[in-house]
Amino acid sequence: MNGQPGRAAVETVKAVLSDDHCAEAGEAAVREIISGVVQTRGVQGAADLAAELASKLAELVERVATGAGLAAIDLVDLLFVEGIMLRSDHAHPSAALTEETPGDGDRLGR
Repeated sequence: MNGQPGRAAVETVKAVLSDDHCAEAGEAAVREIISGVVQTRGVQGAADLAAELASKLAELVERVATGAGLAAIDLVDLLFVEGIMLRSDHAHPSAALTEETPGDGDRLGR
């Protein structure tokens, strides 16, 4: 690990995506990457990593929300506040956005 927040962010996301059959392995890899950042750059390195991840997530949320005809903040609420999870049986991640759960009809424009 070279200690740069951008590289650590890429490695962290790839660790989560690398093994979709074993979430525990991905989580362990993420923890190892974060520990490495803390060891080499301290708490400031971990803060830089968190800021980089949040920034890239926000960029992606804006893109997906625009494509789905949603406000980005509403998509964040769907992902985090309401606990909507993208399931592995979807052909495409945006397919989960069209699934209606009780009370989502108004938010999803239906």
